Amino acid sequence: EEVAVLDAAMGEVLKRDGPEVAREQDGSVHLIYGIHLFDQRLHALSRHPRIVEPCRQLTGAEVFVHQSRVNAKQFHGAIVDWHQDFGIYHRVDGLPEPRGIVVAVFLDEVTECNAPLLCVPGSHREGLIEAAVNSDGEIEQAARYRYDISRETLTSLVERFGVESVTGPAGSVLFMDGCLVHGSSVNMTPMRRAILYINITKRTIVVFV
Repeated sequence: EEVAVLDAAMGEVLKRDGPEVAREQDGSVHLIYGIHLFDQRLHALSRHPRIVEPCRQLTGAEVFVHQSRVNAKQFHGAIVDWHQDFGIYHRVDGLPEPRGIVVAVFLDEVTECNAPLLCVPGSHREGLIEAAVNSDGEIEQAARYRYDISRETLTSLVERFGVESVTGPAGSVLFMDGCLVHGSSVNMTPMRRAILYINITKRTIVVFV
């Protein structure tokens, strides 16, 4: 029942047309950012105790929502190269330290066939990987701010840690360290792979004296 409510909310959010929407080359929606700001159901998800409390435990602090988005990953949905989410938020948004959790809520069953998230388990212990380089050239707007991991660095990480796919039924929730190296391939099936992402970060209190 909860997944059905969230899926309906996502369907309405996918109708948006603005700067927060990133599209595939064929014009279909790839990503929409700030989804918890546009819909009360998605806003409620971002404050759900089963989302917030584990993030408090993992960070050991009070937290806030730094970003939210939906990745529709429809038929022929684009490849997302290997990267760290914190690398983007540190370089682009100025987050000072890697104390964030990426929460992924599966709206569809994710299998080995419909472009599951691929992760290098344990790579988060490396912290920020400085070798990552910004994408440029002919590239859609969302990827413009992604810092991809070089093939040489990825090879070294995989030799040490391996690679795992993250699969599960609709309604599954993944809690992932913001420094974990991950990516996904093109979805070559007609089976949608929609995931809601909520990036939750340690709240820092600054006292001026």
